[in-house]
Amino acid sequence: MMWRQLAVCCNIFGTKLTDLGKHAAALKMFKRAEQILEGASAIEGGAAFRGPIKIQLKGFIWDGLAYYYFRRRKSNAAALYAQKAMRAHFRLGQWEHVAKCHLHCGTILSMMNRHEESIKCLAQILDMVEDERLQVGGTSAQKICMVAVCYHNIAIEQVTLRRPAEACVSSQNARRLARLSLSYANRWINQFERTHQY
Repeated sequence: MMWRQLAVCCNIFGTKLTDLGKHAAALKMFKRAEQILEGASAIEGGAAFRGPIKIQLKGFIWDGLAYYYFRRRKSNAAALYAQKAMRAHFRLGQWEHVAKCHLHCGTILSMMNRHEESIKCLAQILDMVEDERLQVGGTSAQKICMVAVCYHNIAIEQVTLRRPAEACVSSQNARRLARLSLSYANRWINQFERTHQY
């Protein structure tokens, strides 16, 4: 249990250091998290991280690395790690984490100027809502906010592709959902409003 907490802490510190622009230290933290994951398994005869726990932690670390490479503007590496994280969470049926990875992949594809693919990737989140795969676990306000961000990001892609009517509908959906989850969406409301005015 302690090894797991240490790996999670390294991953969190890696993300925070990435936010601060301390990229060398951030990468060391992510690599340390991977080493702990592998090293603890060897130290404790492989009992520490087997099966779902190991897959879940790898998914979180890979998602952190995707964010690191995204912030470094290394889109190919970011896409690789985001897809690895998505596959790990998909394997475990952790749909909320799969949806977050789709958000991340959509943003990375946008950075690569692959706007149609970005929309398709983001639309998979809406499919998950339709299939009711996002009904299990987590808080509903957080999930509503995630779907609001998804609609907002789709609107941005539609604006980029010069589809104003579609962008308007997506933006309205984002704003409407954000109002339902103010506890989570409050920091994005102003951005959603600016996008809609655009």
